Parts: sequence; C-alpha cells; structure tokens
Amino acid sequence: SYAVESVIQWPKPIALSSSAKAITDLIDRVLDGAPVAQLFQVSINADLAINGKDVFQLSNGSSSGSILISASSGVAAAMGFNYYLKYVAQSSFYWSGKNIRLSGSSLIPLSTPIRILANDFFRWYGNPCTFSYSAVFWNFSRWEKEIDWMAMNGINLVYATTGMEYIFSK
Repeated sequence: SYAVESVIQWPKPIALSSSAKAITDLIDRVLDGAPVAQLFQVSINADLAINGKDVFQLSNGSSSGSILISASSGVAAAMGFNYYLKYVAQSSFYWSGKNIRLSGSSLIPLSTPIRILANDFFRWYGNPCTFSYSAVFWNFSRWEKEIDWMAMNGINLVYATTGMEYIFSK
C-alpha cells in the first residue's frame, strides 16, 4: 500500500490570490457587516493540503481578539469559519436563517490551535431536481446565500446541468 501511495499524484486544492478576499467578503455577509467580522484573518496556502485533501487551521490571530484561519483553499477557509461559528461561538448559519452569537470588539480566543483535514477530495451538492423545483425562482441574493452556505459546509463540487446540452453538442 505504501508503494501505491508514493506514486499517486493527488490533486491539489486551488488557491487563487482572490480566495482570501472572497472569504473575508463571505464572513462580512454572514456577520451582516458587524465590526467583529474584521477580526477574522484569512490566509490561503495550497501547500497545507494533505494528499490533496483540504485542510484548515484556526488559531489566535496576530492582533488581540482576532482569529487566523489558515487553509489550503477558499472552501477550506470557509469551512474553518463555519467550524469556529459552530463549535467555538455556538452559532449557526443555515438555509432558512442564522443564529450568530458574536458581538463586542473581540472574538472568543482559542486555548490551542484547531486543525481539521477534510474527509474527502470532493464534497458534492445538488441533484437534477434542485435546479428545477427550488432554485429556478432564486434571485442573485438568494444564490449568494446558498453559495456561502455551500462553501461553509465544504462543498467543492456542484451538480450543474444548465448549459450542458451545449457542451455535449460540441
């Protein structure tokens, strides 16, 4: 098994220069522009991935009351933010709303860094009915909320049939 592991070329998560900004924007949207949103520091580095799987690490940030999210991709950083909300701040963000318990001028500090490895390379979302029954009526703000939710829950592969007929015809 070790011999096979040593020759497999695992895919690396994509770390775009714009990923950190996209995640700070996501954090700002989820926290409704509250000043505490500015206390999350985001760092994206694809080399953090382990055998191609996404990784995030939460630690206390460089300034007092801040949290650093270091991650292998933008989706991994969003997962890290969601992990902090759920398990540190006892908060939640879900399809029909949110219950955020962050306020004041600082974030809840961590006693020790938290490092999480994704279970799988790809985390799937959607089915053929999703885009015909529900999503067909969504506007941009509803889609943006859904995409934020997807990223925060680690989704990195979305079932999208719209436009596939064109690709198949080529």
